[in-house]
Amino acid sequence: MPPSLVGRIRALWLNNIHAMEGSVEHNRVLELMRSADIFLLPSHGEGFPNSLVEAMAAGMASIVTAVGAVPEMAADGGVLVVRRWRRRALRSAIERLATDPGLRRRLGKDAQRAVHGRHTWSSALPPLADACRNILFIDGQVKNWCLFRG
Repeated sequence: MPPSLVGRIRALWLNNIHAMEGSVEHNRVLELMRSADIFLLPSHGEGFPNSLVEAMAAGMASIVTAVGAVPEMAADGGVLVVRRWRRRALRSAIERLATDPGLRRRLGKDAQRAVHGRHTWSSALPPLADACRNILFIDGQVKNWCLFRG
């Protein structure tokens, strides 16, 4: 755990933090996800966070901020989305999930369905193959194309 992060946590008087893991192997991350109740990603900037896909696949109810591709990832359900810089909304979402185990379970199941419907090989490859066919073929004929090598 970086000393600066530990110092910041202490400076903010976050005394209810039970454990800090620091850098861990991927298997340990998945183990921790399976043992947690809520996945929280209050980010100011993201691209396509794999950690969110992994949390959703693990059936975790998630709270995220609406940055990068996160809103698109959350569109199929299982995720509570708050606008970034909205501390009260973030706090409210955390309190809501912390006090409602039924909602956590529903969101977790919705998250797993969303991941399986969009982010698995069987769901992602057919549309990708269709897109490639559309790029390469017109009426069954190969389009003129060039292969560039760098």
